[in-house]
Amino acid sequence: MGDFVMALESVKLISALPSSKMPKLQTIYYTFYRGIVSYRLFREGNGEHFLTEGDEILRTVQAWRQKCEHVENKLLLLEAECFASRCNRNLAQEKYEASIRSARDHGFVHEQGLAYEVSFLDG
Repeated sequence: MGDFVMALESVKLISALPSSKMPKLQTIYYTFYRGIVSYRLFREGNGEHFLTEGDEILRTVQAWRQKCEHVENKLLLLEAECFASRCNRNLAQEKYEASIRSARDHGFVHEQGLAYEVSFLDG
């Protein structure tokens, strides 16, 4: 068997490097949910700054997507929210559906459900 203690130490060292391009998992989820909330708050009339924040988060997730395919469904859902926030319902619906498919294809059942729920709120 492999040396799992040594493997764990290696992972910790690599994760601590400033050159690491991908954030930790909790940061990905925090940022993703913050983006959804920002776009929703904008659409509920809580201020233009929420649209700006949503767009900044969208750009962050676009950069992450270049490094990791497992954020694809998150990016698609944020893109759908961005289009919905700009009253482009057709493109938003396309992105919601693509997010649902991507989440399903990657086995992210909870995120597939979230995409269904969020798209239903817009429908």
